[in-house]
Amino acid sequence: MELRIFNNQNGAALLTSLLLMSLLTIVGVSALSTTDIELKIAGNEKSAAQALYAAEAGVYSAIAELTADIDGWDTIFTAYENDAGLGQKISEPSESGSVFTYIIEDNVGAASGTVKINATGTAHGSEKKITAIVHRPSGTNPYINYAGFGDEKLVIKNSGIVRSYDSTVTPNPSDHDTDGDGIADDETGGGDVGSNGEVELKNKAYVGGEVALGADADGNVAALSDSGAIVTGTESLDADGNLVGVNVGPVDADALFTDGGAVEAGMAVLAAKDAAGELTELFIGKDETVVLGTPGTTTNLYYSEINTKNSGEIQIQGTVNVFTTGAVELKNGVTFNNTGAPADFAIFSTTTDIIDLRNSSSFAGLVYAPYADVVLHNSGDLFGSIYAKTLDIRNSGDIWFDTAISDAYGSVLSDKLKILSWRQD
Repeated sequence: MELRIFNNQNGAALLTSLLLMSLLTIVGVSALSTTDIELKIAGNEKSAAQALYAAEAGVYSAIAELTADIDGWDTIFTAYENDAGLGQKISEPSESGSVFTYIIEDNVGAASGTVKINATGTAHGSEKKITAIVHRPSGTNPYINYAGFGDEKLVIKNSGIVRSYDSTVTPNPSDHDTDGDGIADDETGGGDVGSNGEVELKNKAYVGGEVALGADADGNVAALSDSGAIVTGTESLDADGNLVGVNVGPVDADALFTDGGAVEAGMAVLAAKDAAGELTELFIGKDETVVLGTPGTTTNLYYSEINTKNSGEIQIQGTVNVFTTGAVELKNGVTFNNTGAPADFAIFSTTTDIIDLRNSSSFAGLVYAPYADVVLHNSGDLFGSIYAKTLDIRNSGDIWFDTAISDAYGSVLSDKLKILSWRQD
C-alpha cells in the first residue's frame, strides 16, 4: 500500500480561527459569570448596609417617639406592665427601598426608667436587627457635668489626669493618697469626660470618673480608643474590666448659649459690642497682676481676645464672667483666679481659634468654648471644667473638676434618653 502525504493546507486558517473564537467565547462567558457574581456580592453588601441603616433609623425613630412623650413615662410604663406596649411602627419605603419597623417594649427586670427597643431594617431581601435599651435619667441634668468635654474629640495623653472635688468642702484638693489605692483622698469620683465624636486615652492617662460616649447629629456613637488608661468609673467597664465607655446619646455642647438665661444674654451683648467695634483686648504683661470684678457682685466683661505674658496673674473679686470672640492664650506660669473658687470665674468664648493654656499655667474656673480647640499643656493645672470643640490634655496636664460648678450654672429636667446598650444581629 502506498502512503500519500498531502501538502494541501486549505482550511487550516478556518480551523485555527474557530479554535480561537471558541477560546475567546469561553473566556468571555467566564468573565461575564465572574462579573455577575461580583455584582451580586456587591448588591448583597449594599442591601445589608441599607438594612442596617434602616434598623438604626428605627431605633432613633422610637427614641423620638419616647422623647415626644417624655413627661408621660409613668403612664407609658403602666401600659408596658399590662403588655399593651406603647409604640409600633412600620415606615414607608425610603428612596433606596429600605423599610424599618420597631416595637417598644417593657424592659422586664431592668432598672426603673428603662425600655427596650427592637428595630428591624429590611432592604432588597436583606434584614438587620438592633436591640437597644434606653433610659431616661431621673431628676435634672446640670448644664456643666463634665470635667472635660470635646464636642468633636477629646484626647488625654500620657499621664494626663482628670479628677473631681467639691470646693465647698475641700477648697484646695491634694494629690495625697493615704491608702495607696491610686485614688487621691480628696477625689469625689465625678471626674467624667466625654465627646460626641471621639475619645482617645493614651498610656497612663487617668480618669477619676466615667468615659461618656455621646453621638453626632446622625446618631453615630463616639469612637473610643484606649492605649492603657486607668478609669475608675464602674459604668464605663464591662464585666471583664475592659474599658467600653458609657453611651449617653448626643450631648448639647453649647446649651448655655441658647438656654435663655444669663449666659445667652451675655452672648447677645458680646455680639452687639462686636458689631459696633467696641471690643478691646485683655492684655496682661509679664509679671503683671490685674484685678477683675468687685467684691460681692457679679461682673460681666467683654473682650476681643485675651493675651497674657509669662508669669502674669489675674485676680478675681466677686463673680466674674468674661465674654470673648477671639483667641485666649495663657503663657507659661500664668495664674487665673488663684485665690477664688472656680464657680466664681468663667470664660465664655465664640472663637474658632485655639485656646492655649500653656506649661505650668494655673486656671480656676470654667472655660466654655464649644467651637474652639482647647489645649491644656504639660503640667498645666485647671480647677473647674472645660467645654470645647476639641480638647487636648497633654502629658501631665491636670484637671480637677469642681462639682460646685454644676450648681452654679443650674440644671434642666432631662428630656434626653440615655442609650445603655446596643446589640446588632
